[in-house]
Amino acid sequence: WNLHERNLSDKKGTIMVNNNTPLVFYHFSAYKLTDLDSIAGSKCQRYTFENRPDIKPIYKLYSETVLKNRYEIFRDILCYYKIKRREFIKQKGREQIYSSKKNILKYHIGKYIPHSVKNLIKKLIPW
Repeated sequence: WNLHERNLSDKKGTIMVNNNTPLVFYHFSAYKLTDLDSIAGSKCQRYTFENRPDIKPIYKLYSETVLKNRYEIFRDILCYYKIKRREFIKQKGREQIYSSKKNILKYHIGKYIPHSVKNLIKKLIPW
């Protein structure tokens, strides 16, 4: 997180960053509407609303807006990709997918590394 680099303030109804730039985007990382007193649950205890009272208003506004837009109805709908991932793991078998670090390394070599570098790696690492 980079909250240590930024402070928020309200200037005539506009949320400002470091008193000079309007806030355009804020990532509410790991924020849980079920834990309104915590910024990011157990994932980040470095920042709290006690030591960062300047960010509490945007969290309050975010919570109110999400709850007002029927959060309770939508919260239990699984993400499409999460459903597909579960199906894939069930079909292939968790052991086959996560069987070894070697398979993960082969996957990343095959997907992201240029062909000439792949050949060099294959010479250095006997599979």
